[in-house]
Amino acid sequence: MSGHPDPELLTAYLDGELDGVLGAGVAAHVDACDGCAAALAAERATVELLRGLAAAEPPVDFLDRV
Repeated sequence: MSGHPDPELLTAYLDGELDGVLGAGVAAHVDACDGCAAALAAERATVELLRGLAAAEPPVDFLDRV
């Protein structure tokens, strides 16, 4: 992989959507690049925080107002 992976590629990597050569390339880059490793760790932490949130309940009259 030449250069840094774009944010969408890091997200796909985090979500387990990459395999083969592309996934291995991103993994190798993240292992060698402190900046990308930090970006991936921050995204991972954000995902963990969002998964910990309770589901929002719409107001009772939501459908009437829409």
